[in-house]
Amino acid sequence: MTDRSRFAEYRDRLRGGPPRAPQPCGTKGAARRHQRNHEPLCALCAPVWAAHQHEQYEKRKGRTT
Repeated sequence: MTDRSRFAEYRDRLRGGPPRAPQPCGTKGAARRHQRNHEPLCALCAPVWAAHQHEQYEKRKGRTT
């Protein structure tokens, strides 16, 4: 076992497991990842993000205060 692999196992134990796999393009999680990395939305993520934003708008619009 090398120092690097031993450190990786230790880090994973502290964090509660190995890092998560990124969501594939065409999901809301992937669209957020693009935004976090200051990347333009890809062709698969753009309509998904637009639908999410529309859904959020409809939720806010329906609320009465």
